[in-house]
Amino acid sequence: AIIIAEAIPRTLLIFLTAMAIDIVLGVWLGMRKARKAGSVMDRATDIGTMVVFGLPSWWLGMMAIMVFVYMVPLFPSSGMHSAPPPTSSLGYALDLLWHMTLPVLTLVILGFWGRAYLTRNIVLSTLQEDFIMSARARGLSERKILFGHTLRTSAPPIVTMSLLALLASVGGSLLFEGIFSWPGMGNLYWVAVSLNDVPVLMGDLAVSTGLYMAGLVILDLIYGFLDPRIKVSGK
Repeated sequence: AIIIAEAIPRTLLIFLTAMAIDIVLGVWLGMRKARKAGSVMDRATDIGTMVVFGLPSWWLGMMAIMVFVYMVPLFPSSGMHSAPPPTSSLGYALDLLWHMTLPVLTLVILGFWGRAYLTRNIVLSTLQEDFIMSARARGLSERKILFGHTLRTSAPPIVTMSLLALLASVGGSLLFEGIFSWPGMGNLYWVAVSLNDVPVLMGDLAVSTGLYMAGLVILDLIYGFLDPRIKVSGK
């Protein structure tokens, strides 16, 4: 239990950070693509999505290490901290951020293109609804229509997509964490398999499943706040 409790925050740290950046960039780019559907920017980013979205995370991670560790030495190749780690609190935090940058950057590059493409399609579908035409007829600005009406109506599928992606990463990516030697749930699972440590394997699986189920319950509650047509509780 102690081993798993130490690994969960490490996995959540890297994947939550990447997911937050991913959502902001993906939704922002998706909204811009929806506003300028069919433009050069829209088509160019579609090509970028097709190229990047199918790349395996482990391959892109290895390419990132080759470029940013060996060719242009900007980041460390593995681990959470330098050896020995800094003694001051500020130095410790900055060292952690330095080690996080490369894996987080890899996850963001892999994720936000697909999120932008799906957001664009969801928003485009909403823009064709009758209430959007009514809002335009009332003279509302395009920005207010897009962010005040369209985005809120499109929020439930976007939130579902984002939260399910986050829940899928709770268990850690075995290959991804292995490449960057990140001591999270995925790396713990690999070590437990290598050592035939059945209790740790069962605990890892139980905790990952429990967090996934709790996330689905939270998702249902969030739906009630985002969409007033969904009743969270009856009278």
